[in-house]
Amino acid sequence: MSRRSLGALVLPLAGRCAAPADLPPKIVGLPPGAQPARLDPGALELINRERVARGLPELRFDPRVGEAALAHASDMARTGFMGHAGSDGAIAGERLSRARYPWGFAAENVAHGYRDAAGVVAGWMGSEGHREAILSQAEVAAVARAGPEDAAYWTAVFAGPC
Repeated sequence: MSRRSLGALVLPLAGRCAAPADLPPKIVGLPPGAQPARLDPGALELINRERVARGLPELRFDPRVGEAALAHASDMARTGFMGHAGSDGAIAGERLSRARYPWGFAAENVAHGYRDAAGVVAGWMGSEGHREAILSQAEVAAVARAGPEDAAYWTAVFAGPC
């Protein structure tokens, strides 16, 4: 049985609102030979099911939010550390700003050790802080995973524009 860990961060702060929306996201990943970071649309679908069941609107996907999720999942897998601060000290809001998303609200769930989207979303929904991020005021989201298939690093980024 693999070890599983969860972490949640909510930043209801004023974001950087001047980011232009016309730049394509950068594709990020792990060093050659490692399992690449990839978006997991199935996880976002499961999150949206949880929201709709509670009378909340579905979250839309934004490629810039996807870029932020990919960057952090990749960083956690590359460094072998699960947490909200990346190897450079950046947290979710900073990653969203780097991806040029003009955020006014940001939240992030991270996890390690879950094999699939159903497991990680169930883990997040079973934890008050993670559930709060999923059921938050966010309007857009993306979920990324990286690392070994049997013990992936997961990042879900939830955001709302300025």
